[in-house]
Amino acid sequence: MMPRLAEKRSYLKRHGIANPFDVTSLYHEDYLWLSPAMREADFPLSIIPPSVIHCGPIFLSVALAADQDPELASWLERAPTVLINLGSWANYDENGALEMARAIKALLSNANVQVLWKFNKRRDYGDDFLKELREEVANGRLRLESWLKVDPASLIETGNYCIVGTSWWGQ
Repeated sequence: MMPRLAEKRSYLKRHGIANPFDVTSLYHEDYLWLSPAMREADFPLSIIPPSVIHCGPIFLSVALAADQDPELASWLERAPTVLINLGSWANYDENGALEMARAIKALLSNANVQVLWKFNKRRDYGDDFLKELREEVANGRLRLESWLKVDPASLIETGNYCIVGTSWWGQ
């Protein structure tokens, strides 16, 4: 359980919220519920009420990619780009990083693309997971970034991307 969850639940109850953290009680059949998700990817449910509308990720372009990060925008023009972005919450332990690196190696060995991987380590470990990708990192076909300065919509608007495995919940 999350640290301090009982304390938070108690606080919310004292302030008039009968069932805090109970997302099932939020639904009301008379109101539309816009879900920023895709049914195919996010809801392994057999029954979804008709008033739930799946509209996919909601995000706005705030500026051109070239204005937000000119160097990255220039790099994107080099080749079609596969973006791997699982969101701000995603981080990799050493085994997970190694598995993703193997998948990236397979992709780069079989397709004329480059990869932009939003990557954060879960704990402190070395870079051995990149051993098989050193050449791709050196020649710029693989780029690892801990944070993307360019908002996702602007990345898409460049037209130089293929999105695989993304989450827009915090870039």
